[in-house]
Amino acid sequence: MSLMSSGARLRVRPARADEAPALSELAPVSYTHLDVYKRQARCQRTQEVRMSLMSSGDRLRVRPARADEAPALSELALRSKGHWGYDADFLAACRDELRLRPEDLTPGNATVAEDAAGRVLGFVLIDGAPPRGRLDMLFVDPSAMGAGVGRRLYAEGLATARRLGMRSLAIDADPNAEPFYRAMGARVVGVVRSGSIAGRVLPLMEADVPQAGAPHAAAPAGSLPR
Repeated sequence: MSLMSSGARLRVRPARADEAPALSELAPVSYTHLDVYKRQARCQRTQEVRMSLMSSGDRLRVRPARADEAPALSELALRSKGHWGYDADFLAACRDELRLRPEDLTPGNATVAEDAAGRVLGFVLIDGAPPRGRLDMLFVDPSAMGAGVGRRLYAEGLATARRLGMRSLAIDADPNAEPFYRAMGARVVGVVRSGSIAGRVLPLMEADVPQAGAPHAAAPAGSLPR
């Protein structure tokens, strides 16, 4: 309040060498406030996306991914991975594994979800050959998590796998995404080594691909998107 009073003014001066300990203590506090602001901004963006998708005139749309979207989708995947609180070194180690090439997005194997304004909210990529394929990637932009985008993309991935003649999908799941895949009906069948982090193991999961005419349980409400 003193800076806002009429008799107080903000002053600047050179730092003194003996202030090093105090300034070192100030830095973490400053970063803590920055993290709070970032979380608040992220929550606000998420709420805006949810409200947009829930409004009567705005619907989630899905379409095939384009080859020229590979760089943008790679960055979306990295942002989505970062949602789980991994540090910068961890994410840097994951960058190559999450980098998509144009040839990875062949027609019919990758689907993006977008809002009515055309902003991409997430994507799913199916790979492999029948009868056992692979859910290679499913990522949702952090601003759209909790809005049903992950559930929709998972359903689209199953539809793609069925169209390609697959009967099951293997999933190398991030441990934080395991609850989501369990809620979607996948099960843990083992572990697999991380392709990015030496010594790290991931849940190896498997999902059945519903065949034409077979009933498929609806995704439970409130599931966490990857």
